[in-house]
Amino acid sequence: MVERLAEAIIDLQIKKHYLELKDRAMYCYAYKLLIGQAINLLIAYLLMILFRAYLVLLVYLIAYIPLRTYAGGHHASSSNACTVISAGVLALVCIASDVIPAELYLYINAFSAIVGTWFMLWVVPVEAVNKPLEQAERTLYRKRSMEIWIIEVTVWSILYALGFKTASFSIGLAHLIEILFLGLGICMNK
Repeated sequence: MVERLAEAIIDLQIKKHYLELKDRAMYCYAYKLLIGQAINLLIAYLLMILFRAYLVLLVYLIAYIPLRTYAGGHHASSSNACTVISAGVLALVCIASDVIPAELYLYINAFSAIVGTWFMLWVVPVEAVNKPLEQAERTLYRKRSMEIWIIEVTVWSILYALGFKTASFSIGLAHLIEILFLGLGICMNK
């Protein structure tokens, strides 16, 4: 579905002379990524409404997306699989924030900070089989991952200290999910 939509958009733009035929494959790839991200964000918005978890998912996505971008981890084999997995993870985040007692938030966040720091120092970035990195990219991605990690752990600590425990926990959940996908990425790459 995504691929056909991307191809239709590209074909229309080529027909109207906005794009050149020689660039079709590149733009098709870019549009597939863009449309896939738009679908994932739309699903996230719908889940926010369904679970009434606006703050939880908004903070989760703000923390998760930049960290995931640079740290890497397991990638699904297709965009459809990615969408299904992403929706499932977001639903689990909503449920977890609802059923886990607030008294445990600090412990869960501390656990994610300790384990995640180890991953940031020794493991990231975790490449996907379909997205190998050159050494310069690995160095940059490791540095960016660590910068994002430090900022996010600092932010969740401050939010927790100020009494914004749900927002703090949302960042901790983003870290736990990223740790999980980093671990899966390591296992799948072997």
